[in-house]
Amino acid sequence: MSEKSSLQECQPMLAPPQPRRRQRWLLVTAVVAAVVVFSAIFFPVYFTRSHQRSGDEGVSATNDRSITTPGAVWQQKTQFRDLDDFRISYYSSGQNNSKVLSSLPASAYKQQQVRIEMKRPNKALRRQDLTSSSSSSSSTTTTTRTATRTSTTSTRSTPSSTSTTSTATPRATSGSVLSIFYPRNSYTPSELPVGGTQFYAQTPFDLSRATSVTLNYSVFFPASYDFVQGGKLPGLYGGDEGCGGGNTAQSCWSTRMAWRTNGTGELYAYLPQDKQNITALLEVPPYSYVNPDYGMGALEYARGGWTNISQTITLSTNNTHPNGIFDIAVNGNRAIYFDQVYFPARIKGILFST
Repeated sequence: MSEKSSLQECQPMLAPPQPRRRQRWLLVTAVVAAVVVFSAIFFPVYFTRSHQRSGDEGVSATNDRSITTPGAVWQQKTQFRDLDDFRISYYSSGQNNSKVLSSLPASAYKQQQVRIEMKRPNKALRRQDLTSSSSSSSSTTTTTRTATRTSTTSTRSTPSSTSTTSTATPRATSGSVLSIFYPRNSYTPSELPVGGTQFYAQTPFDLSRATSVTLNYSVFFPASYDFVQGGKLPGLYGGDEGCGGGNTAQSCWSTRMAWRTNGTGELYAYLPQDKQNITALLEVPPYSYVNPDYGMGALEYARGGWTNISQTITLSTNNTHPNGIFDIAVNGNRAIYFDQVYFPARIKGILFST
């Protein structure tokens, strides 16, 4: 018997991202999907407030968290003012760098010349400590509408991997968006000025009994956005908070998304390496670098348009021969897939990071 929770809504690289300093905004709004779980590390997000679909078991508007049940759904409203329904446990950085806007600003579609400043950090940083830097003074938006759904069944497939590229979705959109700010000269949350934000969200559902969760969201990068060397985006996590930044991930895990130079994407996953089939993980196309970069180049993020991300995590039912799954789809097409994953802990919530 398994339970499935789905949800909707939003840096890995071969070489460490080169720190760059500049100013940029990321806007995030909610997109319809199943169980919503948000976690973040470097920028706060405001998604549409949750509501209950008629005919489905939903989440009440109280502060109590509901146990996941088959068919349960949580979906955000198009217009929202805060992230109260996400049950954010805490911000690790940059809580003041976010702002909810009633809609995506027209300036996000405009091409602008951006002055790029290069400045090295004043101390040595490990590869995993480097966060995304912004090269644009314009706004970046992401929209996400989320819903939660659970099921008593889950599917498995034989070990395989597929890879696809993606195109931007139409620019027309409505509803609130979350704007994330990166002050000029910011490049890491460990140095001032702090850019972006990071938080962990528990969601309205208690996911401790869920065996499969899907997080859906859309991200919008302004037409003039410079991807520079890369950055992170939201994903799911399990176990203790803090599964990132170079930690060994022995009792926790996280599966954030990320982008590289020119907007190429990948899964940025922290997993306990001694429990994984490393040989098979390295075969996830088109390229993988064990802990934490998988499927590098399997997707592309668009400028001046929305990119829809769907991330499904299914826990393993066999610790001897792990059969956990990460399944990433972009604009409806599967981009990254692997079904021999060992996850050391239950699904807990959303790690929102950039």
